Amino acid sequence: SFQTDPPRDAVPGDVRIYHAQPYFNRDPMGQLVKPHLFVDVADLEDRKEELLSKHASQKEWLDETQGQGCYLETMRSLDREVGRMSGRFEAAEGWRRHLHVGFCDPLEDPLRIALEPYVLVAEA
Repeated sequence: SFQTDPPRDAVPGDVRIYHAQPYFNRDPMGQLVKPHLFVDVADLEDRKEELLSKHASQKEWLDETQGQGCYLETMRSLDREVGRMSGRFEAAEGWRRHLHVGFCDPLEDPLRIALEPYVLVAEA
């Protein structure tokens, strides 16, 4: 078992873990990271911007470190970059599946199933 604070019971059954794209879609060495799943967000960009602008602690810190409103354009720019990587979507979010070993069946993919009409699975 793994100690947590506050204590929690273990999650029963399979668990699929997903990782969001790293900041600027790059690994620490600057190499482009391609997602396993692309989720079409082109129709949600205005809503994403509205919600991100209301994230008070992030807004204050990002305004001070990146300039007024710059992080909102960065969000759109990164979504467009992932969209281009997909070869299909104008703007997309990228997700990578954590290795299944010890967590779930290798074919378990609830995010893809839940968002089926908006998802493109990358070619292996």
